[in-house]
Amino acid sequence: MSQVARLAPFVGAVVVLVGLWAAGLARLDLFTPPDVRAWRRLAGLRGYAAPRGRVERAVSRLPAVRRAQEELDLHRLLAIAGWPQTPLGFLLRTVLIALLAAALFLAVLVVSLVEDGGWALPPAAALLVGALVFLLQMAVLHGRAEARRQEAAEALGDMMMLVAIMTDDRGLQLEDAVRILSRCVGHSSLEAIVAGRGWQRLVREPQHTTIELYRAIAAEYRIPLFATLAEAALSANAGLGERETYSRVALAVHTQRLAAARFRAARARTLVTLPVAGMLIPLLVLIGAPVFAAIAGGLGVG
Repeated sequence: MSQVARLAPFVGAVVVLVGLWAAGLARLDLFTPPDVRAWRRLAGLRGYAAPRGRVERAVSRLPAVRRAQEELDLHRLLAIAGWPQTPLGFLLRTVLIALLAAALFLAVLVVSLVEDGGWALPPAAALLVGALVFLLQMAVLHGRAEARRQEAAEALGDMMMLVAIMTDDRGLQLEDAVRILSRCVGHSSLEAIVAGRGWQRLVREPQHTTIELYRAIAAEYRIPLFATLAEAALSANAGLGERETYSRVALAVHTQRLAAARFRAARARTLVTLPVAGMLIPLLVLIGAPVFAAIAGGLGVG
């Protein structure tokens, strides 16, 4: 019981720390209902930015917090992933979850200490668990952002022929055609960027033309097809036909996909061939062992 008494202040400090962190998250409106956050986002799009709380202003001034947000590239990843959290809010929530995991693991170790009279693992293992939980959450964010970026790029490439038809002879403007077709896709990755004006989270400077906007989206979201589409729009504005111009973009997209599919098929054949070749090695050894043994015996007799 003396060991438990010595650990009680440490466990209490961890609980207090987690409680303070949860209170800070509450002050950052992370527990605010989604409809209230939606109204605040709409107000921000209209130019009516809500004032930040005292806790958020104080934490955002810390150089370590700003450096962590820049190094992790949270603003870009959250925008591409389509998550409404601010970089600071996501970072604090991630650290909170990591601290909770570390505290729970430490509590399990304390229980084992009381029952068995010794540590099942060193107490520092709780910090390792917290670090792993933090890395896992960052990996989920990276995976979500990459998946949505790939979905948006594929959806944009799939609609190129329809864009060529809808914009032929100035039937529709390029931006309107892409926006309409983005709503017909089974997922919202592209729609959130072009129709939902999600590009405003990354493209801060005003863009006066569709060509400038698509170039900025290609740079910020790392979707090269937007830049290709912007160059095609520039050619269409110079006098080339929209149907021919955007059909060439569609042909280039599908040619690139065909090359990528052939590369994956060749790699798959290689991956299938290597295990089969590895299975043949023991068979060759079994067949060749008697031959080598006979040759070696004949040389020894001579």
